Amino acid sequence: MDGFRTKIRRAVGFHLAGCISCLLLLSLFLFSTTPGFGGPKQDRFRGKVVYAGPKAISVQSLSNIYQVRMFNYTPALEKKVNAKRPPQGKIVTIYYLRGTETVVRID
Repeated sequence: MDGFRTKIRRAVGFHLAGCISCLLLLSLFLFSTTPGFGGPKQDRFRGKVVYAGPKAISVQSLSNIYQVRMFNYTPALEKKVNAKRPPQGKIVTIYYLRGTETVVRID
């Protein structure tokens, strides 16, 4: 009788350990902070510079003159832009993170 109880305890212990490890792997997969394998998606906006300040840039769309968008710089881009700001009236392409107004690159 004692050997039977030991076998059951081992079987339950292995099964419980397997379930816990599966749940941990599943939680890592579902709640990972990375949005995907390619990183965050980027969109672009092409237009004419209305104002380029030290922290943000305002750009007017080329296709719709009533659409003016304001974008914030990333800290790394802020240092580059403060050294040389694009002049007003210059046509630029803004690459920003999808769903935000954060500029990644200005061409």
